[in-house]
Amino acid sequence: GIEQGERETSVDPRLAVGYKINDWLSARAAAGVYHGPPRFTLVAGPLVIGPVPGMLGAGLNRGLNHSYQVTGGLEATLPWRFQARLQGFHNWVHTAFDFSLMGAELDAPGPEDWDKEDEGDPEEDKFDMERLATEGRSYGIEAMLRRRLGENVFGWLTWSLSRSERDIKGVGTLPFLFDQTHVVNGVLSWEVGRAWTLGATFHFHTGRPYTPQSLEPCRTGATTLDFGELKTC
Repeated sequence: GIEQGERETSVDPRLAVGYKINDWLSARAAAGVYHGPPRFTLVAGPLVIGPVPGMLGAGLNRGLNHSYQVTGGLEATLPWRFQARLQGFHNWVHTAFDFSLMGAELDAPGPEDWDKEDEGDPEEDKFDMERLATEGRSYGIEAMLRRRLGENVFGWLTWSLSRSERDIKGVGTLPFLFDQTHVVNGVLSWEVGRAWTLGATFHFHTGRPYTPQSLEPCRTGATTLDFGELKTC
């Protein structure tokens, strides 16, 4: 962590290859290992704050996050200085300390827990800490259309279709809190002359998977607010 002055060292080998199929079509592929410190984030309902500047070392005593990433696809050269690219990717992720799970009520209390007091069971606390280390994966495809620099109009448009999942110990596989299934980005720039340039950007994404809920233990005859609906126990 920050106060302990933890230090971690990593080795990140990477390899990229390309093959020119003909004058206008090329194939590209890459694979690599990536490491980084846990990212300190604050998640409160739909609000997400982070990564928080100055908190880069938080959780580092539990090790580095690491991922194995592979990509592959085709790139085509088109008329009028256009380029098109289609590629797929798959990332395997190990998160040493997932701050987004801190305070998450992943297990709803059952009737057997209603009359129990918090005794501070060290084994339970150990399990909760271990659950903050997750395994997961991100995979999908990305398409891009780009007009290269060199004339007065250039820009690009990208669209990706992906899934991001995490395996949480004792719970199962869940969508990652920052999963964005569809992501669209667009950039357009036009040099109109006399040192003037007009530009615009566009971004759209779906996600993140969040459902407001308030879970309260209830006995027969009481009501509880569950996923926006009043229910009778």
